[in-house]
Amino acid sequence: MEEDRIVVSKDEGFFHLANRAGDRGRLLWVRIGNTRKQILLKRVLGRLAEIEEYFATGQKVVELRG
Repeated sequence: MEEDRIVVSKDEGFFHLANRAGDRGRLLWVRIGNTRKQILLKRVLGRLAEIEEYFATGQKVVELRG
């Protein structure tokens, strides 16, 4: 059974992996500097609808900037 998952990371290495030819993985690439977990979660949740829309259009990588 294949599961529909999205990796959330600040690591640029995941960006390169998600862009490999034939790779079906998806990535929310967090491009926000060091911050507290609560602030990071607030930013993600505040833009969750927008993030979901990008993935729904077939985007493999969605970049979240501060």
